[in-house]
Amino acid sequence: MCNFNTKKNSRILSLLLVTLNLFVFKSFSYCFISPNYEVHIVNNLPKNSAALKIHCASKDTDFGIHTLQPNQEFYWTFCMNFWATTMYFCHFWWGSKDTSFEVFNVDLTLVCDSMYLPLQKCKWSVREKGFYLGNDHVRRESWP
Repeated sequence: MCNFNTKKNSRILSLLLVTLNLFVFKSFSYCFISPNYEVHIVNNLPKNSAALKIHCASKDTDFGIHTLQPNQEFYWTFCMNFWATTMYFCHFWWGSKDTSFEVFNVDLTLVCDSMYLPLQKCKWSVREKGFYLGNDHVRRESWP
C-alpha cells in the first residue's frame, strides 16, 4: 500500500529542486561544458580621432551597431556550444577605414585570458595600426 502523503511530498520536493536548479544556473549563466567567455572590444584609438563603429554578431545573435569613443568598450558574455563551433564576427569602421573578421572562435580561445576562471576574457584592443588580442600585445589583424 502506498502512502499518498509520501508520494505528494516527494513530488513537491522534486519540483522545488528542479526550480531551484533552474534559478541557480540561470542566475549565474553557468556553462555546463565550457567556461563562460566574455569578448571585449576596446577603442584604444587616438583621443581626437573619429569614433569607432562596430557591428558584432553570430549566427544566432546580432548586437547591432555601436559607436565607441576612445577608451570605451563593448562586451558580451556567452557559453561555447557543445560542438565548439561558436563564432562571433565584428565589422569595424573608423573614418574611411573598415574591415571585418572573426573575434571569437575555438582557435582564438587559446589567447583568451583564463585568469578569471570559470570566465575567460577575450579582449580586443583596437588601435591605429590594427587589432590586438589578449595580453600578448601582438597584432592579429590590420586595417586595410
